[in-house]
Amino acid sequence: EETVSIGDEIFQVGQQAEYMFFLTAGTMRYEFMFNASEGRPVHPGQWVCELVLWANWLHRGLLSASDFDCHMLKLNAGKFLKVVESSQLWYVLRRYACLYLRRAVCDSGELLDMSDMWGHEAIVKDLT
Repeated sequence: EETVSIGDEIFQVGQQAEYMFFLTAGTMRYEFMFNASEGRPVHPGQWVCELVLWANWLHRGLLSASDFDCHMLKLNAGKFLKVVESSQLWYVLRRYACLYLRRAVCDSGELLDMSDMWGHEAIVKDLT
C-alpha cells in the first residue's frame, strides 16, 4: 500500500505504465489528455489502468491525489504476468485479456483514444 497527499502526481501523459492502481481511501483526480478540463474523480473501490495488465501501455492522462491522505494498492504488471504465466489460470486470463482488449477497441474506436480509466465493474462482469 502507498500513501500520497494532495497534489502528488501518480502518473503523467506519455509515461510507460507499470502498475494497475486500486484506490482504498481518499479521492484522486484523473485528467484525460483529450479532455483535461473535465477531470474525473476516482473514489475508494475504483481502479485505474487495468490495461497495463493486458497490453503495452503509455498513460493517456494525469492521475493526482485530491485529498491529504490517499491510500492505494499498486499491482506491478510485470510481476503479475510472471506469476500467472506459471499458473493454471493462464489460459483463462489470456482469454479474458483478448476479450477485454477487443471490447476496449470497440468502445473507444482504437487504443489511442482510450483513457487509463477505461473499464469498470460492469464491463468486467460482462466479460466473465
